[in-house]
Amino acid sequence: MTADDVVISARGLRKVFKLYERPHHRLPEWATLGRVRRHREKVALEDVSFEVRRGECLGVIGGNGSGKSTLLRILAGAQRATSGALSVRGVPYAMIELSTGFQPHLTGDRNIDNVAELLGIPRRLLRERREEIIAFSELGENLKRPLREYSSGMQARLAFSMFTHLDPDILLVDEVLSVGDERFQAKSAAKLKGLIQEENRTAIFVSHNLKTVRELCDRVLWLDRGVQRGLGEPMAMVEAYLLSVRRPGAKPGGPGMPGGGA
Repeated sequence: MTADDVVISARGLRKVFKLYERPHHRLPEWATLGRVRRHREKVALEDVSFEVRRGECLGVIGGNGSGKSTLLRILAGAQRATSGALSVRGVPYAMIELSTGFQPHLTGDRNIDNVAELLGIPRRLLRERREEIIAFSELGENLKRPLREYSSGMQARLAFSMFTHLDPDILLVDEVLSVGDERFQAKSAAKLKGLIQEENRTAIFVSHNLKTVRELCDRVLWLDRGVQRGLGEPMAMVEAYLLSVRRPGAKPGGPGMPGGGA
């Protein structure tokens, strides 16, 4: 692997959130330039390091509160790491939350234009790909309805169809493929695999669907309550993760278990 192949490089990423019991507790800290402390700290990520090559899909697995979504938000530029070094070459398209960048009062059709403009997508490219986006989404006349009337599955169809048809450099996908009917999930997984293998795009794929992780990803990063537990071949990482979940006294939050969030 040459330096030119590396699209994402993370070294020692750490993310700490400041938690305040009351909003006004921030004021004494501001007024005293931090000499008075009125918050407690929550470490969401601790010393996370990895590289992702062009044309590679990195899966990210872990139980509830493991820091997966926080990591994606940092990669997308929506949050900053507290410390560590991060290099992202290219423009990431983030499907972190289905509503990200979309306006509920606008129609699905208008949201396509709005989000494309926010992302800086050339109008020519959007014109060329518009019919493909609409056909892939299978939303039909629903595109004339406001987004607030969409189910989560319909929102997923719109977001996934749009982002995967506009020549993404990097796709950041958080559980989008788990929403909607199984046929569309399979169709979306095949589209994502085609982008990676045939068009040499790069993807970070966060999911509790370990079967899809094994099939789609080249390597897997395993996070456990913000700590990097492993990075390697998908089968080995998934098996190690499942073994830890099944241990007596293991906390819930794994795949198919109560509390299994991101």
